[in-house]
Amino acid sequence: MDNLDDTRHMLSTRQLEQEHMNVIYGVGPEAPTVENEQGGKQSLKRWRFDLVHAGAYFVLGRILDHGARKYGEWNWEKISINDHLNSVIMHAYAYLNGDKSDDHLGHIFARAMFALGVALRDGYDARQADEK
Repeated sequence: MDNLDDTRHMLSTRQLEQEHMNVIYGVGPEAPTVENEQGGKQSLKRWRFDLVHAGAYFVLGRILDHGARKYGEWNWEKISINDHLNSVIMHAYAYLNGDKSDDHLGHIFARAMFALGVALRDGYDARQADEK
């Protein structure tokens, strides 16, 4: 499909507004229909979750479980983006220095996700890079 990438990124202003209001356009009945080379039709998939490493999510889940038990569920939402990013940097340097006392890569993943989660909650528009 030559125009698949163009189709993935074509959203009307109304659709963009819906996404900003926690309605994820493209996962419901309004998703555009595409046809593959064999004639099979389905809703357009704008995201590539098939490229996510499943094992990394098990590491993330273990870290989230430990954090929830130690600090309380959703505690990370009460922490600033800068504090989350500082922890990302700290764990990166600890890992690069050879420290094996903690799962530093797992904590980098969790803290980066927390920073993005807080940013999205606070109005960060993750699509802005796609529009350049």
